[in-house]
Amino acid sequence: MAVLLGLFFILFGAIFFFAGGGLSVFSALLAGRLAGRALMPELIFAGVGFFIWLVGVVLVAVGLIKGKKRQVLAQRIFETGTAAEATITFFDKNYRVLINNKPIYSIIEFTFRDSSGTERTGRKTNLNSDLAIRLNLQVGGKVQIKYLSEDPGQNILVLPDPKTGRA
Repeated sequence: MAVLLGLFFILFGAIFFFAGGGLSVFSALLAGRLAGRALMPELIFAGVGFFIWLVGVVLVAVGLIKGKKRQVLAQRIFETGTAAEATITFFDKNYRVLINNKPIYSIIEFTFRDSSGTERTGRKTNLNSDLAIRLNLQVGGKVQIKYLSEDPGQNILVLPDPKTGRA
């Protein structure tokens, strides 16, 4: 989400910068003619546009870094995590993200027992709705998960590919 918001800010900031006279301010700065009040309105608009653009760049960078960290963590859990069977306790469409007025994600909550026997709860809010329908996921059903032994709160769903039947 930060990446999309950042891209919007980058675009909006660039438009604001160029529409506000950013090129004339930049050329005056290079020519050494920035002194004086003649370019003050352009300088203000260009400065605001540049600031908005900079905020967008920071948002994109933060979003990409967080996304990469999540991907690395998920890969680590998949490769080294402890497998367990979980019971679905809640399943519904996620109406926060709609495309053509149709939810593309589902919310799934599940419970499982970790290696010490403690019951844990997991929740995923971005399960592909079409995949969930094809796998016929429903409350009371069983799903396979993997979790980190040192932190069972870090877990992933291991769903089979509906075409091959393998995870």
